[in-house]
Amino acid sequence: MQQQKKQGNAGVPLFRFLGIQVKLDYSWFIIFALVTWSLAAGYFPRQFPGLDSGTYWMAGLAASLLFFFSIILHELMHSIVAMKSGIQIGSITLFIFGGTSHLSREAKSPGAEFLIAVSGPLTSIVLGLALWGVSSAVRDGTSPIVVAVISYLAWINIFLGLFNLVPAFPLDGGRVFRAIVWWKTGNPAYAIRLSTDMGKGFAILIIALGAVQIFAGALVAGVWLVLIGLFLRSMAYAGMHQFEISHSMENMRVKHVMIEDLVSVPPDITVDRLITDYLFHTSLREFPVKRGDDLIGLVSLDHLYAVGRDARSRTTVEDVMTPVSSDLRVGPDDMLSDALEKMNISGVSRLLVMENGRLVGIITKGGVLRLLELKSG
Repeated sequence: MQQQKKQGNAGVPLFRFLGIQVKLDYSWFIIFALVTWSLAAGYFPRQFPGLDSGTYWMAGLAASLLFFFSIILHELMHSIVAMKSGIQIGSITLFIFGGTSHLSREAKSPGAEFLIAVSGPLTSIVLGLALWGVSSAVRDGTSPIVVAVISYLAWINIFLGLFNLVPAFPLDGGRVFRAIVWWKTGNPAYAIRLSTDMGKGFAILIIALGAVQIFAGALVAGVWLVLIGLFLRSMAYAGMHQFEISHSMENMRVKHVMIEDLVSVPPDITVDRLITDYLFHTSLREFPVKRGDDLIGLVSLDHLYAVGRDARSRTTVEDVMTPVSSDLRVGPDDMLSDALEKMNISGVSRLLVMENGRLVGIITKGGVLRLLELKSG
């Protein structure tokens, strides 16, 4: 799945690929343990009885790890195609029900949306078919448990690809459907509403199937279906909300939302002094840092939280501020959507608004999103 959202720091970083940070959401560890246990204690012993428990657990661990690497490959393909369409990717996060690519913005054409959406499921299906071929080729000369692991990865990837092609947002198939409707009607708002409604209906169907299984005695399978349905339903609502916020930004510029009444601070004062002399006497939460007339950085409440109480008396503003760079600057006439995209790409939550080399304001992601939510509501 792809998602345009605030780029946060939550999760455990794994590695970078093509500049994309791949992370694990903390909920991933829950599903990893459950999948490994279900394979080692249930699936493999049923398929290949008579082996020792250590072999089953090694097979379960190997299959779980390789399955999650295949999810990374699925999400990386989304990201690579998005990058070819000019969309920046902040990170990929693996969570309890799969993975999400954090796109800096939505696709600007139905063709780009279609290619980005379809690339992930096709990758999973092709990988699954390739693994199926490998399992067939090595079946006679390889250990049965190794063949079992390869076969499991083959069908789980094919299932992952086909499930994601269901035309229900936020699944990839829902985005494919949205792209087709957008192309046919020329109306992206109608397309997202229709695909979101289908997503909500699909989620309710899954929840109902889960409830039936629970009443039929299949408690674990039923609970999983209910959880997946609730998750998909919440993601559908979140996706629609994100679109409404993005739509409300059309024709809005940075100057419409920037904070203009600024108070600058010198770089050599301590964090204690910043709190007592500035923070307590103003409602501002962001302060430009100036050495004389030169703007050298930006300090905010977030920076102060990172400094322990005992260290505030010996830590200066310059020690904790974010230095000024092109990533932190926008102009007052820049489009607001471009400014938010810049924040997503850079991983910052505030930008300095500069005009003719002079600081004229600050915009913050939280402030912009609150304003847009009020506007869209």
